[in-house]
Amino acid sequence: MSVTNARGLVEAISRIMGRGQNVDQNRTGSDSHKSSSVRTILASQMAKAKRNGGWFRLSRLERGLYSLALRINVRFESTALVRALVSVLQKLRELCSPIYEQLVKGTERAWIFAEAAIKWGNSEARSWKNDRAYALFLGRFLTVWGRRP
Repeated sequence: MSVTNARGLVEAISRIMGRGQNVDQNRTGSDSHKSSSVRTILASQMAKAKRNGGWFRLSRLERGLYSLALRINVRFESTALVRALVSVLQKLRELCSPIYEQLVKGTERAWIFAEAAIKWGNSEARSWKNDRAYALFLGRFLTVWGRRP
């Protein structure tokens, strides 16, 4: 995968975000048009991430790099910049997924339940804290239970 130009970045972003949009390889256009389409995609992903809270789970450095790439008039030809932006987008995708949210909620509950069970005398409950499947089950259960009227 070559992401050294704007077209490559748009294709990489499309693959990362799971969109069905394809970039026309034969499209002719100026570099500024390609950069503006990249900025549009980056800005929309940032807005979505801010709405669901994934943006604030990024490090300050990642948020700063992403914001700076949107603010300055850069032509996305630097391989290092493009790779950094793609890695931030991949991390955003993971952080914004519903499974991640469920895992975080479930892990919190698993720790609470494990501590209560340990206090009640169940010494095997210590393993509940690190059981990813149990945490995901609890997270999904809480998500479904929260939707009930």
